[in-house]
Amino acid sequence: MKRVILLLSLSALTLGAYAQKGNVNAAEYELSSDKPDFERAKTWISEAEKDPKTAEYTKTYLVKSKLYSRINEKKANFKDLLVAAEAIKKADELDQKGDAKGKRKLRDRNEIALQTQQLKMAFNKAAVDFWNAKEFDKACGAFEGMLMMNDQPAYQSLGSKGTMGVDTSTIFNTAVAAYQAYSEQNKTEFMTKSVKYLQKTAELNYGDEDVYKMMFALYRDLKDTVNMVSALKAGYEKYPKESLFLKQLVNYYVNSTDPNQAIEFLDKALAAEPNNSGYIFAKGTFFDALKETDKALDCYRKVLELATNKQDIYNANYNLGVYYYNIALEANNDATAEKVYAKYIEKQKNAVAAFKVCIPYFEGCLQNFYDSTTETMAYEALKPIYYRLSNGTSAEAKEYAAKFEEVKAKLGK
Repeated sequence: MKRVILLLSLSALTLGAYAQKGNVNAAEYELSSDKPDFERAKTWISEAEKDPKTAEYTKTYLVKSKLYSRINEKKANFKDLLVAAEAIKKADELDQKGDAKGKRKLRDRNEIALQTQQLKMAFNKAAVDFWNAKEFDKACGAFEGMLMMNDQPAYQSLGSKGTMGVDTSTIFNTAVAAYQAYSEQNKTEFMTKSVKYLQKTAELNYGDEDVYKMMFALYRDLKDTVNMVSALKAGYEKYPKESLFLKQLVNYYVNSTDPNQAIEFLDKALAAEPNNSGYIFAKGTFFDALKETDKALDCYRKVLELATNKQDIYNANYNLGVYYYNIALEANNDATAEKVYAKYIEKQKNAVAAFKVCIPYFEGCLQNFYDSTTETMAYEALKPIYYRLSNGTSAEAKEYAAKFEEVKAKLGK
């Protein structure tokens, strides 16, 4: 009698499990009809998910994925597509794990792989639709869905060598969509996401110079100087003919406190544009910073030979004028300190001659000023020189006195 009762109990348990799996089978059967009732199928799957006997059943989530995939096909709804993706991901996990005893592993591998492939195609369609509608934030999400499907073990097993590999083009497209979501839709939360996928794209050696251009722009806007410079250097190394990288590196180092690095990149820039007077002038300022005066002066003089724009001509003239003015001041101070009258007279003549050397440079500034500030700077530089040279009764002294008065009038003081 006990045996009969035991057998009946086992039968009841087995039938209970099959009864719960029946909800999954019913939902699957519903999907095979010509006009499936999706709401009814959703109810059956929901019941199966709640019941412990089928909550960890691979087919529950495989069928759920197919259900929501079909719903999305009928009426495109990205949320339904995401539900389908999460369901197939869960099915893949359970299929690898097997049942409670570790059996029935990889039983639904092929079916899961094919469903994953279908979802990847659905995400691709959604991405294209969102992109064409300029909804770049949603396009980014759809591309990420493609990547999620691509990374599923079951999908990877479809490859001829057991792997489908990395979807490099989709990684790049995800990066671009995120970049557009930030730059065109002003969604700043997509900045770091774009950086993440651009870095991955660069690691995979995919794409072109645009990868590094976008990385530069994003790091600049994120105020991440270290990575910005790294992106520019990497872009320049890979695409030396793309001028943006070198120009931006030059701009960065011109404003930095590293004159040697600045000169290094200026030399690279000058190799491509040997007559670029702006680069030559900048190089001169860094030689000044390194106290390599002769090299700095050579650069400023070369600018005056080559430059055609007022700014470069003004800047080179001004720096040359300042250099010679400082020499004149030293000569004047030396004369003032001289106690032997004869020697004082001789040294004073040298100082006057030295001040005259400055004049053509500062007057050159006055002919090439490019705004009110630079015009004032030129007048301010000439004012003390004209004053020093106006002492005396000679015709030359009177000429300088007149110029001094003109400058005073211009400056209003």
